[in-house]
Amino acid sequence: MEEKDSVSEQVTVSDLVSKMQELCGNEIAYTSVWMKFKLNEHYGEQIVLTEPQGKSNVVTFRKTASSILHSFYTKGINNQTEEEEKMKIIKTAAELIRSDISAMETNKETYPTAQQISSLQDNLDFIPNSLQLLLNTIAHEYKPNLKVASIGQATIQMTRPRSILCPLQLALGIQMHRQFGSRFLIETLFSLGLSSSYSEIQKYEACAAVEKSEENVRIGEDVCMQFVADNVDHNSDTIDGQQNFTEMPHAIYFLSFMQ
Repeated sequence: MEEKDSVSEQVTVSDLVSKMQELCGNEIAYTSVWMKFKLNEHYGEQIVLTEPQGKSNVVTFRKTASSILHSFYTKGINNQTEEEEKMKIIKTAAELIRSDISAMETNKETYPTAQQISSLQDNLDFIPNSLQLLLNTIAHEYKPNLKVASIGQATIQMTRPRSILCPLQLALGIQMHRQFGSRFLIETLFSLGLSSSYSEIQKYEACAAVEKSEENVRIGEDVCMQFVADNVDHNSDTIDGQQNFTEMPHAIYFLSFMQ
């Protein structure tokens, strides 16, 4: 884990226990609880233990700003070409931003509300200040806040794809799916890092349907409700232009049965 220097959040405490069992045998290997304790004891604030998407105790290294800057100054930039110095400064800035992203609090228990998604300020506040500063410095156009929020959240999602769900990427996927109903479109946007995945959009819509049904429909324990519907075609053309509205069988039934 130290050699990889990664924030990909793919290693869990259980993975480490399994690896220790493989190397040392079951009798010597730690339990998950003791492994977690020893990790915290050894690394302290250098690691973060999170639980994204139901995974238990995912281990992530967290570089602090002080450690990154200390490494930058101790290694120095003497005897380097101008291009090498520039690359080193950019790499250090990227590590500082990645450290801020890694330190973000996560919550995947609930989806963002419509108010949070539609609020430009909330979407900007979602992004760490260091990343906002970088994007605002790069941007030249007048009031680029929406693009800064969009690109910033895409960067966060790319850095922490498993533990963070960014509001704007979720919103774009929902909007495109409702407008076009195309899985190909959603997956294409997802592959480009601009949208949530098609499966995530389906989960959101399922959750939204359940939430709305609980809000609007109250059914007692002694009542059964059934919904049946069919389609209706409109603006259908005929050869002679007459009777150009064709209605298919269409019915909506709400049936209630008392026990």
